[in-house]
Amino acid sequence: MAMGRCISRMVESKWMEERLATRPGECRRECGMRIDDAIVFATMAHEGQKRKGSETPYIFHVLEAGVIATQMHASEDVVCAALLHDVMEDSGKTVEDVRRAFGDRVAELVAAESESKSLSWMERKRRTIEDLAGTPDEDVRRVALCDKLSNIRAMDRDYKEIGNRLWERFKEKNPARHAEYYRGLVGSLATLKDEPAYREFARLVWEVFGQVDKYTALLLFLEQSTMKRVRMSYSQLESVLDDKLPKSAYGRREWWHNDISAMTRHPQCKAWLAAGYFVESVELGEAVTFERIELSGG
Repeated sequence: MAMGRCISRMVESKWMEERLATRPGECRRECGMRIDDAIVFATMAHEGQKRKGSETPYIFHVLEAGVIATQMHASEDVVCAALLHDVMEDSGKTVEDVRRAFGDRVAELVAAESESKSLSWMERKRRTIEDLAGTPDEDVRRVALCDKLSNIRAMDRDYKEIGNRLWERFKEKNPARHAEYYRGLVGSLATLKDEPAYREFARLVWEVFGQVDKYTALLLFLEQSTMKRVRMSYSQLESVLDDKLPKSAYGRREWWHNDISAMTRHPQCKAWLAAGYFVESVELGEAVTFERIELSGG
């Protein structure tokens, strides 16, 4: 509450604008004030915002990103960019706002971390992976790593607490797509492999997504049902799995043998038992029926 009142007074008094106007960029650099200014700028930009699915103020995420950058012994430009990485994407600030306050380099790094909302969720994430893999600028990767490590830490904590309900808080609710994205980031950020932050990121991605595949979405679908039996047509399965299934009876027989049947015998079958379902029958031309089973207390 005290922080909120302090921010409100800053906004009402235009404190930040006056501070930036009286401390030109080079003066702030020489005085070591830019990181302080970036913290205040980000706090004001993200005022009232919360982390998805929680009451945690969003500013704690960007502050954590800044701490990660500092622990990486990154340059002041990178630390400022880590603190400001979401101000363009989530608070309406422009690249010119950031450039005026913090200079060309910080603005360039923040712009590189900002996604285009005109694209679909998966298109944005795939473009991020491609851009990070292709950039010659290691500082762009450093800023991204600060953001993504903070995100995966939060996901790891929350997944251990609430399990698959975690995915309900995101716009993209298919965990297999999140897995594809984060596994792709592990590859595109691999030039930072000597950084402890990168090694922590790669480890957490494996811990959170190691057992996630496209069938996790089917598990979530079944968990939401209260019916004794769930009969799903192949078109329903394609929609839930976000994948195309074979059209021919022979192809579907092979798919059943290699995928669906194998799932119930997989070492991770405990996930299916947790959902309380097993595959009861398969109609090769029509549908798959799942039956809920009663689980013993032990």
